[in-house]
Amino acid sequence: MAGGTWGEVTPRVPYYAITSGRTEADVTLLLETQVRALPENPPHGATPEQEQVLRLCAGRDLSVVELAGTLRLPAPVVKVLVSDLFRDGALRITVPRSDRPGTEGSDPAVLTALLANLQRRWGVNPHAA
Repeated sequence: MAGGTWGEVTPRVPYYAITSGRTEADVTLLLETQVRALPENPPHGATPEQEQVLRLCAGRDLSVVELAGTLRLPAPVVKVLVSDLFRDGALRITVPRSDRPGTEGSDPAVLTALLANLQRRWGVNPHAA
């Protein structure tokens, strides 16, 4: 599904078709949740988008937000794909824990650093008019 150059209009499958009409994942996933493919459990009948997720996560951990950026799909769509693959035993998911006691959810410093790295990777200038 990913392809072309930044800003180029490419034909896309509607998001509802990729997720079978679902808007929420079956598993709670944060943007920083790490995902890794389990090659010993390949899913049968995976969609092209699911196959892309598995290829990207083969042998390495990637966050949900990195997958979304690489696939050029909204994070909620990627969360549904990851949730289905996890349910089928094809992915391992790991939620990074904060070192600070009493903190829950997404660490703003981690998300800020992640956003900056994604913008740098994709050549996006957040200050451009």
